[in-house]
Amino acid sequence: MDYEEARKYLESLYKFGSVLGLNRMKVLMEALGDPQDDLKYIHLAGTNGKGSTAAACARVLEEAGLSVGLYISPYLEQFEERISINGVPIDKSSVARLMERIRGAVEIACRTCGESPTEFEVVTALGFTYFAEKRVDVVCLEVGLGGRFDATNVIKKPEVATITPIGFDHMDRLGRTLDKIAFEKAGIIKEGVTVVSAPQKSEASRVIEEVCDRNGSHLYLGNRDFSWQEISSGLDGQRFDFRGPFGDISDLYFPLLGRHQQENAATAVMTVQAFAAAAADRPDGRVHLSPDTIRRGLAKVVWPGRLEVVRESPTVLLDVAHNEDGAKVLSRAIRDLFGGRRIHLVIGLLKDKDVRGFLANLLPLASSVVAS
Repeated sequence: MDYEEARKYLESLYKFGSVLGLNRMKVLMEALGDPQDDLKYIHLAGTNGKGSTAAACARVLEEAGLSVGLYISPYLEQFEERISINGVPIDKSSVARLMERIRGAVEIACRTCGESPTEFEVVTALGFTYFAEKRVDVVCLEVGLGGRFDATNVIKKPEVATITPIGFDHMDRLGRTLDKIAFEKAGIIKEGVTVVSAPQKSEASRVIEEVCDRNGSHLYLGNRDFSWQEISSGLDGQRFDFRGPFGDISDLYFPLLGRHQQENAATAVMTVQAFAAAAADRPDGRVHLSPDTIRRGLAKVVWPGRLEVVRESPTVLLDVAHNEDGAKVLSRAIRDLFGGRRIHLVIGLLKDKDVRGFLANLLPLASSVVAS
């Protein structure tokens, strides 16, 4: 199997759609020898900010000298972005070589389960197999959809489970109330695991706290156990002070645009500090995570498609916001950064999104709109 054949094979799995559930994934991974069990994880769920937070965690831990796998979905420009180590995407030859092996495991799963694993499940298996082969020190693992029945939740227990802001999205799959959606996201919280959560709406935080209490998991909740104080926010990025249970850090710089990125960055700082604390309990697992290491790592984060300036004259921004809460954050950021300037919106949304809720936040800013 060459690379093009591997991609065509993955594309052939699109017809099976997105089907939540762990049985197929468990059988598939067992057929591959359960490589995911040999890895350590920071597992990230949430509605918005997962990617930015995961990228920040990965970059800081890389700065600390670790080999860090990063698994994200979907990709922005090229497929290989979904699976990377220290910022370098998986190479095409590895995709082809490993997919040849995984295809045999898919056939076993089909016979055992009576149905095929989905494309997302197979790509997730590819990520696990690649990271195990490369013997990374930790994987920053982003949930695809929900959490409880997401393919990534086949892992036994992460070092840290992190939940970014929860809002309304995929309501046909996760539920139509915030507490139901939060329950699905909180499904990544396993017994005794350390949990970090960004600040949440009361309905969501209540569910997260209940799940943590039930599982004996210690929770670090934003604006309760850790916080940040803005120094500045503008077209050059974010500066803020961080306060947390493992120590305060002054004057952190995060290059992504929009005040909401302070929250993502602070959640990432709390997450990597919690990861380092968990590692300190093991003789072979110590992570040297000084304030300067965190400072350098955050400053080097690059995360395309998040209020990304791709042209300056005229200014052209790209942003992947796709739900109502994301649109609210994007609207605030545009007002902060470009208040008083004429805004021309070019918008594309899938049919399962809350188009009315999304547009209600952005149309008041627009001089013109192109929708696709």
